[in-house]
Amino acid sequence: MRPVAYRSNDYILLTTYYELLYTIEESLNYLDEIEKDFDKTEGDRIFNDLIHAFFHLDTTHPLLLSIIENEHFAKTIRSFDQIF
Repeated sequence: MRPVAYRSNDYILLTTYYELLYTIEESLNYLDEIEKDFDKTEGDRIFNDLIHAFFHLDTTHPLLLSIIENEHFAKTIRSFDQIF
């Protein structure tokens, strides 16, 4: 696989997307912990934030697909359509 030179704005998009995925993972882990520890009280807020995060992921995918040149990555991004 050859290295890809992304423009600055593309790099910012990819970095922000990655950070959003990480935040979603952490939020899902937190919600999983709520099942075990009912003393945690942020569940409703975290759940609503997750809904917004998934919306942002979905709206970002067309732009990501326009800059991604790796078919494996593009296929992975398109697989989110089955979820949304």
